[in-house]
Amino acid sequence: MEKLEKFIKKLGEQNIVSKKPAPIYIFLLFFIFLFLWIISLNLSMDMANMLLSLTIFTFIFAIVHWYIVRTLSRKKFHFQLKKN
Repeated sequence: MEKLEKFIKKLGEQNIVSKKPAPIYIFLLFFIFLFLWIISLNLSMDMANMLLSLTIFTFIFAIVHWYIVRTLSRKKFHFQLKKN
């Protein structure tokens, strides 16, 4: 897990991945697609299948993006005891 975090931080330093946009926007997009999928169940199965695949992709992307933002935002704290 630590290797993955180092890799993500390295990509962040190279500006390949970033903390923008906020992960909440992608989760909101997921819920909008989920709502549209529920509506489209009554209309067309082709449209429902397309929206379902888009909804699943959006959910996976939101989870991965949340993990990247959390990793880039985390700072290492080194606690040292003071010697008297």
